[in-house]
Amino acid sequence: MPDDLIGIGVGPANLSLAAQTDPLPELRTLFLDDKPGFRWHPGQMLADSQLTVTYFRALVDPRSTFSFLNFLVQKGSAFRFLEANGLSFPGELLLAPPR
Repeated sequence: MPDDLIGIGVGPANLSLAAQTDPLPELRTLFLDDKPGFRWHPGQMLADSQLTVTYFRALVDPRSTFSFLNFLVQKGSAFRFLEANGLSFPGELLLAPPR
């Protein structure tokens, strides 16, 4: 059976596309990359530096199993993480089931 979608390169855009299409079992996808593993910004981070991209800008639904916020909720660390970063939200926002 042929694939419906083929992604060349596993950078941020195709990682997002893979996460967005994962819950669609009727869609056959294939993502290819010439590297053996994924590394985020290899060689571009200086010691003691921090990424300035907010986790709210993830290219997936925050309730996706691939999102950082969902990871925090599943680990029971969401409120602690958000409050440590100067944020807080009502619990029902972070615990609402996916649509």
